[in-house]
Amino acid sequence: MKCPKCQTVNSRDSQYCKKCATPLPLDEGQISFTKTLETTRDELARGTLFAGRYEIIEEQGDTARANYRKFLDLWKNADPGLPEVEDARVRLTGLKGG
Repeated sequence: MKCPKCQTVNSRDSQYCKKCATPLPLDEGQISFTKTLETTRDELARGTLFAGRYEIIEEQGDTARANYRKFLDLWKNADPGLPEVEDARVRLTGLKGG
């Protein structure tokens, strides 16, 4: 069974593609009625409408950055080298605009 999305060949009894996890049709003639919308990050800016009906109200990165900053503020006087604090610093730096 060939995946309709990535063209990977899967075994006949597979329900999902082994490469991209797309649901596979039950048989070669079955047609999927669900359309997967692939959208770039730039097309999902705050305030835009997605799929003609969903408005993007906030980026998850905004909330994540705020939470990491709050955590680091609370733990700013923690023992140097504390793994959780170092991990939070690294993650905050990795977020766009961090």
